[in-house]
Amino acid sequence: MEYKTDDPHEIGSDIIADVVIGKEKYGYPLLVCDLGTASKVLFVDDSGNFASCVILPGMSLSFRSLAGNTALLPEVDVKECKTVMAKNTIDAMNAGIVYSQLYGIEGICQQYEKELGYKCKRVITGGCASAVRKMIPDNYIYDEDFILYGIDFLGRLNEVE
Repeated sequence: MEYKTDDPHEIGSDIIADVVIGKEKYGYPLLVCDLGTASKVLFVDDSGNFASCVILPGMSLSFRSLAGNTALLPEVDVKECKTVMAKNTIDAMNAGIVYSQLYGIEGICQQYEKELGYKCKRVITGGCASAVRKMIPDNYIYDEDFILYGIDFLGRLNEVE
């Protein structure tokens, strides 16, 4: 796999693990949506190379930002969202962050495909992905332990006998 970015040395090991296992498990072209502290959309092009990445604040970071930078909003944890029609502050914060993350990721994936001119397989993973698992469109593959597979796969590739 080639890393077709301006500076491949900037690529974090989490990103490498995600794109390597994504290519191995699902083929390419591929968009890996990793919802962690920072949410990332990683693009493996139609030649199997890591070609691009979008990084945005993750859900837990967004919750901490709201609680830490406003006078009256409490600290809360990311949880699955049942409706956008919140009736209290905690549910309103959760709905705002979960839905904005879900539709932000979906919009980014749609924009990738628009600019590319072709469709990509889509994987959604990461520590916060469980909050959107039941809400994601059918064209996403939910893979809870994705990065763990990637770390294991890379470890096996680099074993010294």
